[in-house]
Amino acid sequence: MQDPADFLPLDASLERTHPDLWSLARYWIACAGRDRIPTVADFAEDHVHRWQGHFSIFDTVDNGDDFHVAWEGPELLAITGERWSGHRASEIEARYRQSLLHDLKFCFYSRRPLYSQMRVYQREMIAAKRLMLPLGRDGNMVDRVVVALFLDP
Repeated sequence: MQDPADFLPLDASLERTHPDLWSLARYWIACAGRDRIPTVADFAEDHVHRWQGHFSIFDTVDNGDDFHVAWEGPELLAITGERWSGHRASEIEARYRQSLLHDLKFCFYSRRPLYSQMRVYQREMIAAKRLMLPLGRDGNMVDRVVVALFLDP
């Protein structure tokens, strides 16, 4: 496995414009090793409380063919205006015709994070930065993907 820092080619300007996103990405990198992804325990509430409100937590189901929304933070809910806890990523993707499931599968199979700029599906004119971070109970197999959503300033 490559150096985890190579997986997130973040523009250095994000440190200034999105310090929370920047620090979350750096935290994931610090927890990862050359041969492991960060664990679910690395992302326990006492470690990630400063970012947790921006999270949507997706647990893998059907060996990575789909993902279950296990939890959504209050800041994320305020951005989207919709609650999807208890639903599957395939249901969200079917409604909005976006690449959510494809991107979650990328994180599952590659064990790599994914950073993107996007339009918030539920709101026409709102742009955001999205960071998808794979986690594993044992640091090897992806069991969960944390999706963090931050509005553009």
